[in-house]
Amino acid sequence: MGEHRGLNMQKNLRILVLILALLLVATLESRGQADPGIRDTLRIDSVASFISGVGVVPVHFYNDEQLYGVEMTVQHNGVGIRIDSFSFAGGRVANVAFRNRRISSDGKILNVSALEGGAQNIPVGNGLLGHIYLSYDETVVQQTAVIDSITWAPDATFTTDFILPSVVAFTPEFVKGYLTVAENPPSFDSIWVANGSGVAGMSVAVDIFLFNERNTRDVSVALTWGSDRLTFDSLSFEGMRADPAQSKFTQYSNALHQCLGQITFGDDVPLAPGTGLFMQAWFSIDESTPDTAITIDSASYAGVQGTFLLLTAVDGNREVRPIFRSGELQVSVATDVDDQDGSLLPRDFALMQNYPNPFNPTTVIEFALPRASNVKIELYDITGRLVRTLTDGSMSAGTHKVSFDGRSSSGNQLASGVYFYRLQANDFTATKKMLLMK
Repeated sequence: MGEHRGLNMQKNLRILVLILALLLVATLESRGQADPGIRDTLRIDSVASFISGVGVVPVHFYNDEQLYGVEMTVQHNGVGIRIDSFSFAGGRVANVAFRNRRISSDGKILNVSALEGGAQNIPVGNGLLGHIYLSYDETVVQQTAVIDSITWAPDATFTTDFILPSVVAFTPEFVKGYLTVAENPPSFDSIWVANGSGVAGMSVAVDIFLFNERNTRDVSVALTWGSDRLTFDSLSFEGMRADPAQSKFTQYSNALHQCLGQITFGDDVPLAPGTGLFMQAWFSIDESTPDTAITIDSASYAGVQGTFLLLTAVDGNREVRPIFRSGELQVSVATDVDDQDGSLLPRDFALMQNYPNPFNPTTVIEFALPRASNVKIELYDITGRLVRTLTDGSMSAGTHKVSFDGRSSSGNQLASGVYFYRLQANDFTATKKMLLMK
């Protein structure tokens, strides 16, 4: 009798194990293990910042099928570091119906979600989800913190999931990131992207500036943009601080929304200390782009090559991570005077007198475009020498204003005197005089 009971118990146990195994397989399939095609991915970028600054970590995601929503739950293991906020601005889900953020009381854990409430789903694509913002305590020390995915259950269970339109969740491939908090450098070399504007269906040049305090042998600039609407074309250097370099090498991946410029000057003729326009990144804007703002930021190219300056042998061939400031490209829909009420748009090209004039230190230049045009505004001194290009790119029809701060293209304050500013818009050209008085 005891032997018979034991055999029944073993049989029941095998049935229970089989049922649990079937449930596990069903759960794995619902979590995306059977998801067809290229593996959907959520990726945390790796960035560096200074103890006296803040950490800004981009988050990207790729999906090969339409999604109803995206959820991310991450934790960092840093000491003296806390998560302050998360911004969806400039990302692929910036305009979805429902967005939410949750941060643990100790600033270690972040949960964000973006759900499309209507019939419109998140389309197939690759790009920016948003940025994690972190701050540092006064006691923070140099370190590298890991940002990884976790399951968080404070009062509900939060995970990292992609949600299909059928409201079935699956787990995407997750790539963890690293936040390196470095000691403050002896100087604050910096690179920044100037805000600009462009027109859908046209090309645009984005200005990139550099400030370096010491002789610099190499410059590496890695850029990323959170939109499929931009297609990278090239980097240009003519007439800018990068122009004299021995070699200029460009890599890019429009699929990853990234490009990399590697500029080598060498020890013999390094880039001297200074500030000013370093190079330009040229993009083509998709003709179907609506009125929108696209953020151009810095990120490690292909997760490997970042933005840095390499000093000369005199400074020990030391690598410096410059302070980086992102910029926004404001895209507008191209319009034509024939398609609009003539009272709302200028009928002719026009260049107005700057105001105030005389000025010190800033003034405003206003001009009118009856249709979308390629626009260049240049500033010359009284000898005819070009001292600054104020704008160079595509603009929509309408009245525009450009501010001038009284500085040359190298960032130096101009001397008092007479200057001329010239507008070129398609075949139209006009020149006016301004007076800088100190």
